[in-house]
This record gives sequence, structure tokens and C-alpha cells, in this order.
Amino acid sequence: PSHDILGHGVDITNPKYKIWEIGNGQNRPTSIYYGDGYLLVGTEPDYGKYGGALSVLFETGERFVLKNLIPNHTIFSIAADGNEVFAGSAASGGSGAAQLMDSARIVKYDISLRKVIFNVKPDENNRFIRSLVVVGDSVFASLAEGAVVKIDAKNGSLRAKSINAKVIQLVKTKSGSLIGSTRSGVVSIDAETLEIKYIVRARGPENLTIDIDSDVELLGVKRAQAVVQDRCEIPGQLS
Repeated sequence: PSHDILGHGVDITNPKYKIWEIGNGQNRPTSIYYGDGYLLVGTEPDYGKYGGALSVLFETGERFVLKNLIPNHTIFSIAADGNEVFAGSAASGGSGAAQLMDSARIVKYDISLRKVIFNVKPDENNRFIRSLVVVGDSVFASLAEGAVVKIDAKNGSLRAKSINAKVIQLVKTKSGSLIGSTRSGVVSIDAETLEIKYIVRARGPENLTIDIDSDVELLGVKRAQAVVQDRCEIPGQLS
């Protein structure tokens, strides 16, 4: 079993477009992140097995696989800032593996030093890290039940937590603003207080996937259509 990385917009049946076969007992990707000169891929292990991997592919062609970076866990989410990579786990193995009685973790790994800097549990009762974003000197994580936590990017200490945020995915805009998707819309998140405010309410889709390549503030009255196409309402115009 292995996981293949393929070029975008190519014939996936043609082997010449295969970038890398990760191998190492990995089954399927859970997350992918393109950073400054490198590609990061998080994976879950083969069926019934434990020990996911963080794989690093540099533009130079250099590559390595960090299997079992977080012992027995799947690598579920990734964020990075320069050489500092942050990986969030799911406290689980591959499909069919018995449940782990453990808490999800966030690991900071320096790809230049090839060294783990910290390994922390942001919440003892949380089983997976949905998403990660680095803003300034903090790392923000959305947890399994939708809570948002803010940890120190240097040492992993907990700085703040919003229990009722109900956030699924976190995204940083070009201007450094923090936004998130929920099952009822898209929200802005204050990076200091973690206060949540709705940008768009969407009645229909249970899950929204956000990919912001421009500032939310510039989307104007058409911002609803930029997020979803079905029954969107802008706050202040709700019936």
C-alpha cells in the first residue's frame, strides 16, 4: 500500500505524471499544504494499522517521510510558517483499526533541523484536529466538536479557547485575517479574543470548504455567491 502524489490537471492514468509514491505503509491522504519551496502531505496508515506520516517534498527534489511522527496517530491537518511545520493528529489508525483511547496532538517540526520542537495536547477530550492556521506568533486549531484553540507558536502553550465556536475549517486571508466555516455559514474570528461574527449565513450545505485567495473584506455584497450558491443570506438582511 502506498499513497501517490500526482500533478494537478493531468491524466492520472499516465505514470509519467506521478510525482512521488510515498509508500511506508500509508494508505490515503488527509491533508496537503504547499509552503515556501516544499509540499507537505499528511496521511493515514494502511487498513487496520497505526502510525500515519508527514511527507515532505522539496522543489529541489529532496524528500523524506516522517512515519509515526505522532505515535500511532494519523496526520490529519497541516500548517506551516517557513521551516516551522505544525501537524495536527487524529487519535486513530487506518480504517478498521481499533479506536485509540488518546487525545489528538499538535506537533511542531522544524524541517531544517529535522527535529520535533514540541508535542502538545490542546484538549484532553479531543480526538482530532480538524484544521490548523498560523497567524503571527500563534497557531489556531479547530477541534473535533468545533472549538477553536490558540496556542503559542514557539512553545505550544495554550493562549485561548472558544468552546462554542462550532468551526470546521480555519483559513487565513492574504491580509492575515482569520475566518472559518461552520455548518451554518462563514465566520470571522478575532485573533485576540476568538470572538465569532458571521460573514455569510448559508442554509443548506452542512459543510463548507473555504479557499480564500483574496481578502474577505473586498468581496462586497457578492460575497455570499463567492462562498456557496444555495440560499445564502448576508447578516443584516436576514428574514
